[in-house]
Amino acid sequence: MIQTKREMWKVIAQKNAAEQASREKTEFISIASHELRTPLYAISGFTELLEHSNLTDEQYAYVHAIKTASLTVKIITDNVLDFSRLENNVLPLAVVTILNIREMLIWDRALR
Repeated sequence: MIQTKREMWKVIAQKNAAEQASREKTEFISIASHELRTPLYAISGFTELLEHSNLTDEQYAYVHAIKTASLTVKIITDNVLDFSRLENNVLPLAVVTILNIREMLIWDRALR
């Protein structure tokens, strides 16, 4: 129980600071996620172009590794952004699908 006005104002200030920190964290995650996506789409696009060129088996394996890694980073980035939105009640729970990375890697190996 709060005993003095000074303690009450201290608690209010702490609450306001925590809410501000939460807003700043959400904004940072959103900006970082979008900043990661731009170069990631370039990597994916050039990987796709390389994949359709004349490659040796070894080169194709390298391109496939790049493609798989960029997909993994995209999924992780999307999941972090979705979690941030969910945490701040911006995204309804029914819309969020967190992909199990282990399942994705098994699926990827099956396609090889």
